[in-house]
Amino acid sequence: MILERNAIEMEDAIKILQSNGLQPNTRRLGSKKTLIAKLMDGYSLLIEEDKSSPGYLCAYLKSDERGTITIWHEITRKSLASAIKYIQEQLGIASKQKPFGERWNIVAAAVVSLALVGTSYVLVSNKVAECNTQQSQQPLIQP
Repeated sequence: MILERNAIEMEDAIKILQSNGLQPNTRRLGSKKTLIAKLMDGYSLLIEEDKSSPGYLCAYLKSDERGTITIWHEITRKSLASAIKYIQEQLGIASKQKPFGERWNIVAAAVVSLALVGTSYVLVSNKVAECNTQQSQQPLIQP
């Protein structure tokens, strides 16, 4: 199947969902494949082939109580990311996507730890030097 220039495939949709902290499950019914990302309080985001626009995917925000709430047709990478952000804001779900990767968090923790160790060393060294200076100034008591 030749996809339109802006159309995305299921694998791309999975990556976008995962990068936004959502873990989709795949459901197959014959040749039809649907991605389902459970949200909270009975809400789900479903992604499947767009019946009205072959070659594109569509996304559905569904509620167990209210049924289909919103449909996004002919989704692209950008529109899917925007839809996920909208859903997270509306449902109060914090995205698990981090502005900096895990490596940056490790580097930052290492820098802070080294700074604390360095500061502790300087403070202890100064205190030891101060104690040594005070001891040398005390007169020796002769027996």
